[in-house]
Amino acid sequence: MNAHPYPYPFTVGDRPAARLPDGPTPLRSAAAALLASALLFAGAAAADGLSERLAALANRFAPGGTLVGSVRMGTLAEGQEKRFGMQLEAGRCYTFLAVGDDSMPDLDMALYADGRRLGDDTEPDNFPVVQACTPERARVEAVLTASRGGGAYMLALHEVPQGGEPAGAADGPARRVREIAQGRSPGATLDGEFTRGRLVEDEVSALSRRLSGGTCYTFAAAAGAGAEDLDLRILVGAQSVGADLGPGTEPVVADFCPARDVGAIVHVSMARGNGEFAFGMFGRPATGPLVDVSEVDTAGLTRRLLREAASSASGMTPARAPEFGSLAHGRSTSLGFATEAGACYRVVGVAEPAIANLDLTLFLDGSPVAEDTDPDATPVVGVCAAATGSARIDVWAAQGAGGFAVGIYSGRAPAGAAAVQAPPAPLETLLEAAAEALAAGATRAAGPYTGALAVAGRQQYDVTLQGGRCYAFVGVCDAGNLDIEVLHGTVVMGRDTDLDATPGVVFCAPSAMTVRAGLTLLSAAGNFAFGVFLAPSVQPEALQPRPTATGISVGGAETDFVANRIRALHEERAAALLPVSAPQRAELGQAQSSEFVLSLPAGRCYTIVAAGVPSVRDLDVTLTSPYGQVLATDTTDDASAVLVTNPCPQWSGDYRIKVTMQHGYGAFGFQVFSR
Repeated sequence: MNAHPYPYPFTVGDRPAARLPDGPTPLRSAAAALLASALLFAGAAAADGLSERLAALANRFAPGGTLVGSVRMGTLAEGQEKRFGMQLEAGRCYTFLAVGDDSMPDLDMALYADGRRLGDDTEPDNFPVVQACTPERARVEAVLTASRGGGAYMLALHEVPQGGEPAGAADGPARRVREIAQGRSPGATLDGEFTRGRLVEDEVSALSRRLSGGTCYTFAAAAGAGAEDLDLRILVGAQSVGADLGPGTEPVVADFCPARDVGAIVHVSMARGNGEFAFGMFGRPATGPLVDVSEVDTAGLTRRLLREAASSASGMTPARAPEFGSLAHGRSTSLGFATEAGACYRVVGVAEPAIANLDLTLFLDGSPVAEDTDPDATPVVGVCAAATGSARIDVWAAQGAGGFAVGIYSGRAPAGAAAVQAPPAPLETLLEAAAEALAAGATRAAGPYTGALAVAGRQQYDVTLQGGRCYAFVGVCDAGNLDIEVLHGTVVMGRDTDLDATPGVVFCAPSAMTVRAGLTLLSAAGNFAFGVFLAPSVQPEALQPRPTATGISVGGAETDFVANRIRALHEERAAALLPVSAPQRAELGQAQSSEFVLSLPAGRCYTIVAAGVPSVRDLDVTLTSPYGQVLATDTTDDASAVLVTNPCPQWSGDYRIKVTMQHGYGAFGFQVFSR
């Protein structure tokens, strides 16, 4: 590894000469064991092999270290590079570890800060290691390059001990996590090691854990200075087994006692603020009831649902695809669907053998209209709607725990069937007004969904979005403080946690996707309404891409929000200039940044146009020459940027464009123009 010749407040060290052995190495630390379980749900033998090799690396090059954040993973083609931004704290030492699979015999790593190369490992092998100590707090960038071959990789960051002390031994958040666990679960001991990291607002850290059957677990987290609200959610398969989404920076989920060995995913999320966090899992022998967590057999449940629907919903057609889920004993979940005037609906439920009694309750526009509480696992409820509205189904595991499926079927009202008149819904009127205030001209795309929530109660809806269209997610309630969060997988696409009863999020989908909208009612129980609306007022006019004299279209071939915004800005600010590069596209979370390298010839002046989707509030862009000279910058407080080089480039070479998401999150793009 070569140290950078310029002075910099880092100490970067070479890795020891020892190399990984050819065969498996026993794990000698809890940190290594943690890494070995990081891909618990990957399921591929290749991924398992990489995980074991990464654990062996941690044993050899980061003994006694603590994993910081999550293990990064992905694939690289030969010659391709991948950049990862990481926050390092002052006065600490770190080891960066990476490993590639056998089809990538040479994987290299380099470490940068503020554009300067601090150190690297370019040995002809596929397990690069770089060590660094940081007298001052700094954000660095680890760059992985597949120098020969291509395939899967993993990257981990460990904080390593200093002076023989365990890493993080005196850390405030970690110490507080231990105190919380001792208060909630006396006698429980730390299982594995603390995981520490840093989160910015709306960022989520996903951690994999292996839980032993017959053990009761308490999961605790705590955040340091700068954090305002830290949340914790524990998932086992499709089932949420516990969550603490309330206010505060010390969330805890206690007394989850699985009956058998299971894998869990832990989501630690920074709802408000930013700062360091620590997470720990504590276990003690179970003395009470055990939870039988079931993997959902969707194929078997589908066959059972078809058989039941053939008799219980004869002559009707499916209104939507079946809904699947998993429930613990005595727990419930809710599903929603829209109803049309004059249509009749049948809702059929089936369960795996582990659930002996599954119950259904049907609500129409918030009012209960039917239920099936018979002691069986094949409940059926129905209603005929006199007016267009919305329905909600509550599914209860009254006896047992396991997987379930619910089918919703619709058809014409049979002779003599009584229609249920939906009661007036003033919340729907408020919902329409809130949508219009958030996005003028908004039209309903899904919903409205109505219901009631207890304090800290949560309701979720899955919504499929079309690519290139903008949507407004809007909620209203008649009491308390209602919050909305929109997720794509584990990535937060939008969130409104203001202290009000009319939250709203605007999001433009770059491509077709399904998102999950979650509503949480705080401070008081009450009724709510939620809807999804098309938001034409935030969608720029669709402009068809047209090739220019350089053969490149302004905005590229796409016609989505970002492309159209680049075209509009080009028309307003740089209409006389031609594109000299294809648009570059990416996504960033709040306070994150990304760098792009473009080869530009000297003797010309350039203008860079950048734009983000509506969830982007403040996008900053800087252009730097190959020699570190800042040629243009835009730090205005908005979601777009137009940079004009001053001075114009005097050297041909690789120029760096740095994009920083100062406020907001989501997709953005930029394009370079010249005469």
